[in-house]
Amino acid sequence: MKKYLYVAILLFSSVACVEKDYFGELQEADVLTFEIDKQISCVIKPYVDYKDTGLVSVLMPAGTDLSDLKVNYITFSVLAHPSKDITAVTDFTEPVVLSVIAEDNFIQKVWKIEVACEDPEDPENPTERQQQLEFASMTTWTNALDNNGSIIKLSSGELAYSPGDGTGVSPWSTTAEANAFSLSQINFFTTQPKPGYSNAQYARMETLEVDVPYMKNLGTAVVAGALFTGKFQFEVKYGMPNNGGPYPRKMLDFGTSFRSKPKSVTFKMRYAPGVNMKDGELNLIVPSATETRATKDSCDIYFILQNRNGGDYIRVGAAWLRTSETIGNINDDAGGFVEQTLEFVYGKPSAEQLRAKPYMKLGGTRGELTFYQFPLTATSVPVEERFAMDPDNTDVTHLIVMFSSSAYGDKFWAASNPAGSLTKGSTLDIKEVVFNY
Repeated sequence: MKKYLYVAILLFSSVACVEKDYFGELQEADVLTFEIDKQISCVIKPYVDYKDTGLVSVLMPAGTDLSDLKVNYITFSVLAHPSKDITAVTDFTEPVVLSVIAEDNFIQKVWKIEVACEDPEDPENPTERQQQLEFASMTTWTNALDNNGSIIKLSSGELAYSPGDGTGVSPWSTTAEANAFSLSQINFFTTQPKPGYSNAQYARMETLEVDVPYMKNLGTAVVAGALFTGKFQFEVKYGMPNNGGPYPRKMLDFGTSFRSKPKSVTFKMRYAPGVNMKDGELNLIVPSATETRATKDSCDIYFILQNRNGGDYIRVGAAWLRTSETIGNINDDAGGFVEQTLEFVYGKPSAEQLRAKPYMKLGGTRGELTFYQFPLTATSVPVEERFAMDPDNTDVTHLIVMFSSSAYGDKFWAASNPAGSLTKGSTLDIKEVVFNY
């Protein structure tokens, strides 16, 4: 009963604590994000020719009927509003033009949305080329934005960052919005560019603990660092309640458009698991005859290729590493990285492969790999994944990448330490992600 009371307090407080952090009315009138179902790519250019025009350029697979498309979502600058409902538009055979009106109702910006199909005769078209993931070097970062287009920041004023250059849509997201949620009192971003934003060389994910009574009562006082492809939908209705506490996977809209089938993926990493394994109430998890939970932490790194045509999630291939071993030297800022190469397994893994990596089963070994879809007018909906029966002849439409400092973070179990402690919780560093063909 106590846990449900804390959920109610959390929900009430999140509504009651909304503040304006500006004086006067805003004058921004930009399109921040845009996605058409099954698109290959989307580039947003805030300025074209002159300041009051912007361009959204979308590429669709060859042969797509541009007169019958579905807009998944579009977001605008804070408190700006469009002149028409683009989500109701289905015909993009000609450019679609709309105005975006800023909060002050004076500033307007004209935006043109152009949609084209890839050319199968073009050797540079994304279906045939050997694709790489944008900003995967982890050396270019930009301000992280919430779903309303506002810059995410802590109460101290510290800004959140995610891989990207700020001029288009990045495939990467973090859980920064949850870290910055005022009631969580985390006051630390669990995923950051290192050594710093202006001279980034790698991404760091760190697991922290939050010794706050209501977080412990919710069983959520252990927070893992994560970097993934997709969008973090920080809406309380998606993640609460779940037996008295949040269920973070309900807030993760995984995946980015991808068309290729790499043979393997190479990246450089360092990993140091923390010493003290704890649950979400900050109780130590120690080996015993009755303990079924993991008593040692692991990082989780996976690359999943899916086909989502028709709305189903079909796993075409996957490459995976989950380990509790120390890799490299986390304390050597000048080096200490170890190069890893993971082979992609296409179709259903063999019995031998599953014995070596049981977490590659559908749903994972703990049921943690449940994916969710996000209808525009409803809460998130679970969707079942299945293996491709004929992976050689099954197209890839989406790529899911996850880097997490704690493989059990979705359950709020991990080896953690207080933010700012000289002793770190589980820490994962990643850079230079490259697909091999």
